[in-house]
Amino acid sequence: MADILISGASGFIGRWLCRTLTQQGHSVYALLRDPSQLPKLREQCTQLGGRGEALHGIHGDIRQPLWGLNEPPRWQTIYHLAAQFAWQLSEHTARASNVQGSLHAVDLAAQQDARLILIGGFMACNADYLAELGIDSQQPEHSDWPALYRRTGAYEASKLEGLFRAQAYAHEREVALTCVHPATVCGDAQHGQVPAEQPFAQLLQALQKKRLRAVPGSPAHWLPLVSADSLAALLASLVNVPAEQAPPQLLAMDPQTPALGELLQQLAGALSVPAPRGYVPLWLLDGLLRLPLLARYLMTSREGLAFIRRERLSDAYQATARYMQAQALHWPALSDCLTRSAQYALAQKAGIKKPGQ
Repeated sequence: MADILISGASGFIGRWLCRTLTQQGHSVYALLRDPSQLPKLREQCTQLGGRGEALHGIHGDIRQPLWGLNEPPRWQTIYHLAAQFAWQLSEHTARASNVQGSLHAVDLAAQQDARLILIGGFMACNADYLAELGIDSQQPEHSDWPALYRRTGAYEASKLEGLFRAQAYAHEREVALTCVHPATVCGDAQHGQVPAEQPFAQLLQALQKKRLRAVPGSPAHWLPLVSADSLAALLASLVNVPAEQAPPQLLAMDPQTPALGELLQQLAGALSVPAPRGYVPLWLLDGLLRLPLLARYLMTSREGLAFIRRERLSDAYQATARYMQAQALHWPALSDCLTRSAQYALAQKAGIKKPGQ
């Protein structure tokens, strides 16, 4: 069994990863800016079916060199999940966590002689999107990052800059790096838990409040999804696979995700609310969301529109499909996850608590 360090352990994906790794018998250390969070994190881990007693806390901050760890224990594997997420972040705030935090992760892995597993995002696997943004994934230092921040917003720009700079830096420092790029995370197949700050939860809230009257984009647009528990299973499986045998990048998405219009119909049915009718072009919605009052009413942001695309990412997904087959992993029925997520949203509205909260 391995000793494992996780940044972002108290986050949505992190809690499921702690659950899965402790189930497998590993000893897990959670990097915490506030060590008093540990008892709650242990309780959440246990409620989700993990072993809370196998979860340890260690004080640190990803914004600091070596994450602020002066004399850390030795870890075989480091998961870097932590990120600053919000729309309309300042460039300074986003870069401190999402760029510098990833570079500090590489330094820590080099010091520990540990394998690094870094969480990116599914848009990093979209070659058309990267070309539109002028990102050279092979030579990221040639990318015009200031222009990217102005175009996409600080969150998306910092995630992309952090990813590509960390990949280049890991190669320079000879750190074994695996990047996992999750799609938008929906609830798990058991409980459907989706914290309120998650984009998928905000989509459910907009439907519940009947503020989403039309489908963004066209019948060809989609928002790829992955369930929380299956993403955690994919991440945890990497501990048991030598770094040289794992693909350098894995696109964690369920290829059976329906088009956005069909997805919204399914969710609206599960929520017992009217489904959006018709389509609104993304360019028009982008213009409308420049009005702050309308953006608040629709419970969305212009920055989020970039994730709604036509490309199905089939080529990028092939390595993941082969890896999952080799590891006997599979995605649960997405319809079940969507139903559970809707049920969770309804329970939240009624004030009913679910496991892991």
